[in-house]
Amino acid sequence: MPNPATTREQLLRKTKAQLIDEIETLEQRGAPIGAKAGDRDLADLARFPSENPNPVLRVAPDGAVLYANEAAIAVKGLLRGRKRSTLANNLAGVCAETSRITEIREIEFKSGDRVFAFSIAPVAGETYINIYGRDISREHAAKQELAEKEAQFRIALDSMPGLLVYTDEDLNIVLCNERFRRMYQAQREMLQPGQPYTDFLRCLAEQGYYGEGNVDALVADRVESLRNPSDKTFQETTPDGRVHRVRRRRAVAGGTVTVVTDITEQKRAEEELARKEEQLRLALDHMPGGMALGDRDLNYVLFNARYCELFEIPQGLTRVGGSIRDVLRYQADRGDFGPGDQRDHIEQVVAIYRSGEAVTLERAIAGSGRTLRLNLAPTPEGGYVTIATDITERKQAEAALLAAKQRTEEASKLVGEKNQMLESLSNQLSKYLSPQVYSSIFAGEQSVEIASKRKKLTVFFSDIADFTETTDSLESE
Repeated sequence: MPNPATTREQLLRKTKAQLIDEIETLEQRGAPIGAKAGDRDLADLARFPSENPNPVLRVAPDGAVLYANEAAIAVKGLLRGRKRSTLANNLAGVCAETSRITEIREIEFKSGDRVFAFSIAPVAGETYINIYGRDISREHAAKQELAEKEAQFRIALDSMPGLLVYTDEDLNIVLCNERFRRMYQAQREMLQPGQPYTDFLRCLAEQGYYGEGNVDALVADRVESLRNPSDKTFQETTPDGRVHRVRRRRAVAGGTVTVVTDITEQKRAEEELARKEEQLRLALDHMPGGMALGDRDLNYVLFNARYCELFEIPQGLTRVGGSIRDVLRYQADRGDFGPGDQRDHIEQVVAIYRSGEAVTLERAIAGSGRTLRLNLAPTPEGGYVTIATDITERKQAEAALLAAKQRTEEASKLVGEKNQMLESLSNQLSKYLSPQVYSSIFAGEQSVEIASKRKKLTVFFSDIADFTETTDSLESE
């Protein structure tokens, strides 16, 4: 077995001999130019490896260092041993492998916070290997940052709620997210980068994803939307009843981005909401009173038909999102608030709505004579609820009752006055009539009541006036 020290010494002698041969060759080439110029070229060449800012080495296949410039020596961890005469283990192993296959190898070497790229190049017919390095710390950092950003982008892409696919100008797939792949798992192999997206579309069309019709025509429609995206959304329903919202738009870098969102649950919720709103609308429209819900800005949120009917508001004046001020202005112009500055009337009503307190009040509709009772209640969001009830008939009944009461009181007063008059007449007659006549008029069970007395007196005398005249004349005699 050869002695390693002897082998290394032989390599060093051979390397020196090769350098001498190279210098002699350069001298021969530089002779025609002149001895002075040739000497300068030789000096420059001799200084070239040492002045190179990048690491340059010549090593034996076992990793022993035959030559290393200052830049190589300065790389921490690159050389080992007291005299730094051996390459680092990982590089030494690559050198041994490279010398066997005689192919140039590229390898990265990390030195602290710096990264170097080394080209390990065996020389044909020689027993040494040249190593050329360069500092790629910035490139490596940029590449690492790019990889991190790509990983973050992939996480964001795979975490987005929708499905996304990006196709190039030739309609080949550039990328798609994991949700897109899972959605169409049967065609997963068709969704690899570089695959024609039209093949995937045709597969879906053949499976009925786009409904019934000619497959070529169905695919052609989607190809057209890919080539000329409108940036508008449209809906598609899958064979299993799922509803997708699709949007395609032109990418800045070229190609088309397609975003697919599964809105099946949203559509079901919208349908359920519409059904409940219809039920609520039926209930509101059949309630006897009028109802309106307003927000904190005094805009209508909800109202029923009875509300507009009771307030006698023209069609279209009350609308969802419209301001109650428009209705108040119309009522003020109609005269519902009575005389005075109509703007003041409107602000007074607005102040009631904004007070945040429950209020009950009555309002008469000018012209028709209808009277409404209004119950205003605040909502937690700062709005209000108004319940209007038609109390016209009740108010009329109250007025009629009051009038009847007044008439009854007047009649009672009149009866009292007549009773007093009858009592006075009775006392006067007792003075001028015989007891028999007086008794026949005022005695008996049927003559107890004052009304009966009045009737007998009316029969006995033609009228009160005549009776009064008679008694007056008797008293004068």
